Amino acid sequence: MVVRNDIRNSSHDSDNRKKDIIVKTIIMLLLSFIVFIFAAVAWFAMNRDTTAGGMSVRMADQGFELRVADGTIAYNDLYALLDASVRGTTNVQTSSAENGQIIRWRMSQGEEEIQPGSQGVLEFDVISTGADVTAIRYSLHVSAYEAVTHIDQTTEEEVVDSLTEITSSSTSADARKGLSFINTHIMFFTGRNGTSADNYEYYGFISDKDDFELTLDANNHGVIYWIWPNTFGQIALLASDTGYISGTPLLYSAAASYEDDRDAVTEYMQNNASDFFNGSDNYSSLITSLYNKRKAGTSYSSEFERLSEGYNSADQTIGQNVDYALVHMVANLR
Repeated sequence: MVVRNDIRNSSHDSDNRKKDIIVKTIIMLLLSFIVFIFAAVAWFAMNRDTTAGGMSVRMADQGFELRVADGTIAYNDLYALLDASVRGTTNVQTSSAENGQIIRWRMSQGEEEIQPGSQGVLEFDVISTGADVTAIRYSLHVSAYEAVTHIDQTTEEEVVDSLTEITSSSTSADARKGLSFINTHIMFFTGRNGTSADNYEYYGFISDKDDFELTLDANNHGVIYWIWPNTFGQIALLASDTGYISGTPLLYSAAASYEDDRDAVTEYMQNNASDFFNGSDNYSSLITSLYNKRKAGTSYSSEFERLSEGYNSADQTIGQNVDYALVHMVANLR
């Protein structure tokens, strides 16, 4: 069920404000732990379906070609631990496969690492070799890995020995949860407003990552923005919700698509509640109650606290079970 998020301030008493402070303190502790776990995370993408590589691949039968810019390679030691079919010599590669062309990005030195609060950009070009490029459909997927490590006796640094992909059939239930949580917590958008990571706001929410279209610019250049929201408040509330939200709100309220994005994000959280929040609460109902109370101008402190705890517990589960994350994008004509 979609609940429209009307813009209205809520009043809450000093006791609720104290509860907010306590909850935010707990959240900060949890997220600090996550940041530590992800201190060496690489952001790149993988394709397990093909051994082809290179900076661009022409698909004569599909009628289009994908191209990406080269750059400084990073995390070669980690990339080498993956299956040979996904290794390459550049930070960005495209390959062909039976289900379409696949782009895989590798992180360049100096780029921000994946962790709650991090964000970035995926860019590519589409060259038509006969096809209508506006008819291309895309899909995005985040893969998760567990690492086996040891401490180097000379440098006293942690060294990764192997990476094992976490799948829906993995033995560990917590690892499977971590996979589900990171696939919902990393969110993708088609537009962004702002001048720096401190004030970026997003629009054009991609709610269905398995099948979506993308508007290219006049040069057929494609851009997708990703973000891992730091707190639940950034996703659900506005800057006017003082006492609740911490940090820049996720959605760009001045965008023409704001109300559609607000509804889409709300529906996304409710439809994926078990993969978005960790706990035994009925989170879908809590979201409905929060927005109803917010619209009525009454306190929604209890709902906010329980939803925040569920969101941050999911982040903690990711941090305890997922060591590295990857992303791949498939493009094809449908």
